[in-house]
Amino acid sequence: MGLIYGSTFYQVDPTDVQLMMGVTFQATIFMALGQTSQVPNFMAAREIFYKQRAANFYRASAFAIANSVALVPQAIFESLIFGSLVYWMGGFVVHAGHYFIFLVLLVLTNLVFAAWFFCLTAMAPNFNIAKPMSTFSIVVFVLFSGFVVSKGVMPDWLIWVYWLDPVAWCLRALSVSQYRAARFDVCIYEDVDYCAEFSATMGEYFLVQYDVPS
Repeated sequence: MGLIYGSTFYQVDPTDVQLMMGVTFQATIFMALGQTSQVPNFMAAREIFYKQRAANFYRASAFAIANSVALVPQAIFESLIFGSLVYWMGGFVVHAGHYFIFLVLLVLTNLVFAAWFFCLTAMAPNFNIAKPMSTFSIVVFVLFSGFVVSKGVMPDWLIWVYWLDPVAWCLRALSVSQYRAARFDVCIYEDVDYCAEFSATMGEYFLVQYDVPS
C-alpha cells in the first residue's frame, strides 16, 4: 500500500494544498482503517478473557495493558514501512526531524485507533454490533477530520467532535509539521511574495485554506 500511495502521489507540488492535504489525510486514514481488522481478534480474545477473569487469573487492567503493549511493535513496523514510502515518494520536506515526526504521528494514530476499536469491542455485546459500530465511528472521524468539511463551516454545536477527533489531530499535526518547515515558512516561494499579497508566509497561507491553526 505504501508503494501504491507513494506512486499515486509522487512528488506532490506543495503549492497544491488540496493534494498535499489529501496525501496526509490518506496516510492517516490508512492507519485508522487498518485497525478495523483487529475487531474479530479482540472479540475472540474477549471470550477467553471472560473465562480467565472469572477464575481470577488476572485483573482486567492487566489484560488491557498487555493487549495495548503487544500492539506497539506491530504499529511501529507498519508505520515505518508505510510511512517511509509515502514520505519520500510523496515529496515531503527533506529533513530528518520532520520525517521522524511523521512516523511518530502515524504510530500514535495506529495505537489510538487500535485502542478505540478495543474499547468498542469491550462495550459491544457481540461481533454483529461491534463491526457496524466501528464502521460508523470511522465515518464520523472522517467527516469531522477537517479535510472533507473544513473547521470553519462545521456547525458550532458540533465543533466539539472536531476537537476530539484523532484523525483531525493527526492531520493538523502533519500539515503544520510540513508547511511550517523552514523550506515553506518563507515569504517568497517560486517568485510569489506571500507576505506582500496575503500578509502571511507561504506555509501559513496554505494552512489557513483548511483552517489549520499554526
